Amino acid sequence: MVNQLHVAGLYAIADTQYLDDAHLMPAVGEAITGGARIVQYRDKKHVAADRARQAGELASLCRKHGALFIINDDVELAQQVRAAGVHLGREDASLAQARAHLGSQAIIGVSCYNELARAVRAQTEGADYVAFGGE
Repeated sequence: MVNQLHVAGLYAIADTQYLDDAHLMPAVGEAITGGARIVQYRDKKHVAADRARQAGELASLCRKHGALFIINDDVELAQQVRAAGVHLGREDASLAQARAHLGSQAIIGVSCYNELARAVRAQTEGADYVAFGGE
């Protein structure tokens, strides 16, 4: 599958583990100004309402500046805020489920940790990109 949205350039991760609410938007704005073409929102601590608000604000900021916006882990939230796509980990929805829910044009990335076989499987299943790193 060839996605019409091109995944290239600096990929920034806006992780609320490191950015509190007051600094999230300014930090992402600075990342985009500094060249980030893709921003991933990663939140593992807030309640759903806060996540939806933050993601909505970030999605608007990214659209305004022409950056792609990706949601980490949450297919429903990605659809809700009209994100460009979702990044899936081991415990998240399957790639096929995310594709069915978000559509053929969504960008779907997969965390592969240190597992080459996971990356090969993700590529075979139609992932737009894979990421390697620690758990």
